Amino acid sequence: MMYTEIEANGSSDMWTSKYVWMGVCALVAFAGPWTAWAGTAGFEYKVQNVVQKGNKMPQLVLKATGDIQQGTVQFERDDGDASSVELGSLEEGQTKQIPIDQSSGTHDYEVTIEAEGAGGEQGESVETTFETTVTVAEPLELSVDEERARIAEGQLDVRSNRPLERVELTITDSDGETLQAGTQSVGGSRTFQVTWPDDAEIGSIELKAYGPHGFWRGLQLQPFWVKIPHKEVRFQFGEADWKDDQVSKLRDSLDKIREAMQEHRNKGLDMKLYIAGYTDTVGSKSSNRDLSRKRARAIGDWFRQQGLGIPVYYQGFGEDVLAVETPDETEKKANRRAIYILGNATPPTSETIPRSNWRPLD
Repeated sequence: MMYTEIEANGSSDMWTSKYVWMGVCALVAFAGPWTAWAGTAGFEYKVQNVVQKGNKMPQLVLKATGDIQQGTVQFERDDGDASSVELGSLEEGQTKQIPIDQSSGTHDYEVTIEAEGAGGEQGESVETTFETTVTVAEPLELSVDEERARIAEGQLDVRSNRPLERVELTITDSDGETLQAGTQSVGGSRTFQVTWPDDAEIGSIELKAYGPHGFWRGLQLQPFWVKIPHKEVRFQFGEADWKDDQVSKLRDSLDKIREAMQEHRNKGLDMKLYIAGYTDTVGSKSSNRDLSRKRARAIGDWFRQQGLGIPVYYQGFGEDVLAVETPDETEKKANRRAIYILGNATPPTSETIPRSNWRPLD
């Protein structure tokens, strides 16, 4: 079974805002006559104090509520780091964006704004100091635990690099009808499990996982599997090897596998090849299961020797699943066959694949 994976990265930009006017907020200090700026001089400010790394930098935004001739902004961080920025001149209503240079993590800042109003010697001075906390969060990432994925049993495990708060989930069937939709609490865990009825034919799994501060990561999985058409290899009687004249069939099958890999190369998760082997009814059931398993493995080994670089799994069903029903001890070419499935998770069980006991090639 394969997935088409479409990742969407979202964020919830968080701002802490405060408005400072001369003569209104007690945090503002000024010298000299302030009537020239009364009610208009000073600043309105806000801090974008929670961002996701790689998305944007945290920043302080200042808006002049009067004409400013010059000014500075000083940042003092809780770890002793200090910096200052010259404001230059600002007209009333003009804004100034000042990036806050910080790597990942959370820090407390004391911010001091000092400015001199326009008007030469008659210009008023304004000073305000405030504290803020700035967080630069690592990007939220999701990954499917392929080793524990059990699509046929209705189970998918997802991991995150950061604690999660909740997950919004929508699962539809192959006709686009909603099978399941809702929100589940994750409670700070970095892993969660998606489940659905094991008898459902899944068309799409869409989820949006929310981490701290409202950031989210979306994931869409569209499961499907690809059967590779091929010519059956004729094995030596009772053996798991073949004569040289059968090699062309294997080469043709390998070409088709690679063509399918190329066709679906942009569809997300890693591909795997599953090989199921079958026999006719000549011999005991147990010996036929063992023989079909060895033959499936032999095919996988040959593909690997020819440079197939994806994981290969094999399984033998012997005479348990006949393409054509026959009495016991009946030779039937149609029943001596193999099935190749290209996918990225365990193929779902069915009449053709009644058990899920796949073994990986060493």
